[in-house]
Amino acid sequence: MPFTSIMIIPSSTYYFSASRRGVKVVGKFGFPAVPEDIKGLTMAIALNFKQSRSGQSASGDVHVTASGIVIRPRDIPDWGYKVLANYRKYL
Repeated sequence: MPFTSIMIIPSSTYYFSASRRGVKVVGKFGFPAVPEDIKGLTMAIALNFKQSRSGQSASGDVHVTASGIVIRPRDIPDWGYKVLANYRKYL
């Protein structure tokens, strides 16, 4: 998992400047590669979207009206929310 915070060790003699532009953080951020579960979820969403155009869906709840309008209550499958929860960080 990538770093999500920065802090100074309490016993350090260094400190963060109180000025608004007193600290500059430079580095590489994010993941070095897309995680496999995110790739799988992306493919599932894309497939669900493609299938919904013809009235099909992995979740089975896509409806096409008589005038051809696609009604798709969920683009993300239920298991996808569990995958995404692993990558959320609440501050």
